[in-house]
Amino acid sequence: MTSPPPLLFLIAVILIHSISSFTYFPKYHSLSALPHRPHPTRFLPPPSSSLSCTSSDFVQCKITVTDHTSGKYYVAQAKNEATNFRKLTGKLSDSPGRCEMIVEGKKKQIEGFLRWCKKGAGLGGVPGQVNEEWSEATGVFTSFTVDSE
Repeated sequence: MTSPPPLLFLIAVILIHSISSFTYFPKYHSLSALPHRPHPTRFLPPPSSSLSCTSSDFVQCKITVTDHTSGKYYVAQAKNEATNFRKLTGKLSDSPGRCEMIVEGKKKQIEGFLRWCKKGAGLGGVPGQVNEEWSEATGVFTSFTVDSE
């Protein structure tokens, strides 16, 4: 095997150096110097805000799904859907053949979560029986937790 010509080697070193020193944020020299942007929260805005929500926007729904919920896949997908996609709080209790969820959040988000529950989890999701009971939000939940029996 022959060594690369010195000119080609020099061009490669210059190219690699110029790419590594290129930044997408010319104003800042490192990513740690970027301005901090707070993460959006799940809580109500202050009442003095012009965008404040009414208490009727936040509700609680008890969802019971029977049939086709056995296994950890449905539980993991339900938690993922509720927390990451819908920003809901609540509790999920899993037992063989039955899954009970108490979720709190904006009514629109809960309605979307109910549609997901009725569709079933995953690509080959087979929906089960879905029952729902609506009530006022209590505000007891700060996150979405899973209790398995």
